[in-house]
Amino acid sequence: MSFWETTDLYGEMNLSNQMEGHEFTVWSLTTTPTGQIIISGGQDATIRLWDFNTGKEIHKFVGHEGPIYNMVVMPDGKHLVSVADKDLAVKIWDINKRELVSSLAPNSAHITAVAVSPDQRFIVTGGEDGLTRSWDVDRGVLLRTSKHEHGIYSMAISPDGRHLLCGSRRIPGERYPGVVWIRDFELGTLLKTLGGHKGHVTAITMTADSKYVLSGDQHGNVYLWDLETGTLLKTMSGHSAPILKIHISHDGQHVITGSPDGTVRVWVLRGGVLVASLNHTENVHAITVTSDGRHVITGNIDGLIQVWDFDITSPWIDSSKELAEEAKAELEAFRMVQLKKVMMRYETLPLLRLATLLRFESLEELEDWLLDLPTEIPVKIDGPLLLVKK
Repeated sequence: MSFWETTDLYGEMNLSNQMEGHEFTVWSLTTTPTGQIIISGGQDATIRLWDFNTGKEIHKFVGHEGPIYNMVVMPDGKHLVSVADKDLAVKIWDINKRELVSSLAPNSAHITAVAVSPDQRFIVTGGEDGLTRSWDVDRGVLLRTSKHEHGIYSMAISPDGRHLLCGSRRIPGERYPGVVWIRDFELGTLLKTLGGHKGHVTAITMTADSKYVLSGDQHGNVYLWDLETGTLLKTMSGHSAPILKIHISHDGQHVITGSPDGTVRVWVLRGGVLVASLNHTENVHAITVTSDGRHVITGNIDGLIQVWDFDITSPWIDSSKELAEEAKAELEAFRMVQLKKVMMRYETLPLLRLATLLRFESLEELEDWLLDLPTEIPVKIDGPLLLVKK
């Protein structure tokens, strides 16, 4: 049977863990690249670090003056960038040292969006005043501002570092279609405007090859665009509340979207076909998806953080790590069997020959492997030879 014949389109997600600590609403969520630390920002103006496996709170950052509305973990996983309501500064925290690294000079308006360049050299913020501000991380100086005709709600920098994408914020009472502005990241010049959304553009991301843009709006629609031509390729509709998160699976073939409507939906990227609609819980204000696509993490109005699991057989889950570990275990078992054969047949053997037999790519790798063997295995290295103790 095919996947389409055996998969139930609608179902429930499994609650596997939950964390309590924030006094009020959880407004923002992210994880470190490894997924081992969950990071939450709350109405109580605190940022909290949680151990993914145990659910225990690791640390609490204090320093913002208002609700934490947006956070980004830098690509190296060592630093966190955060912005908050009533606090016009951008703060950079050291996740490992548990300390504030720097606070970029105050902005002139409430910051609603923040992004970090792939090389970690620059931070860009967007605010209700329609301005994007580009900052040099090391020097802490403002490099450039760019003006937009409406406020900015969401933001992303393309994986290749060439483009800055900004999603518009609708002005209450005005009939203004939501747009995505695309700028040259280095020069700051406006390249094109993608129009079609209704209301706020609440979420933006790009495919790993930087060729396609995915943008979600307050009405629960997700649009797929060709970056080069600006063509709208597909509209994915079904959510009944704003899009909070757009996550592209590790295989690059699926899109996972989250919303306060209590569902997570999975789509085929190219065709926009709905693969699954899964219920978790309603009344959430923050959603993130772990990098391996196995878990959805939500934050709700009661300050509760919950971890929800996908079915392990879901086709969009990244199983590359498990496959690599399985292959490594099989190779290790093969090498031990081959070494036992060598020990039975030879008293000495050239290391170059042994490297071939045991499938090592270099002598250095073989020697390191031999040195790590248990002491009871009767072999040792003698110059270019392996000696077998009889």
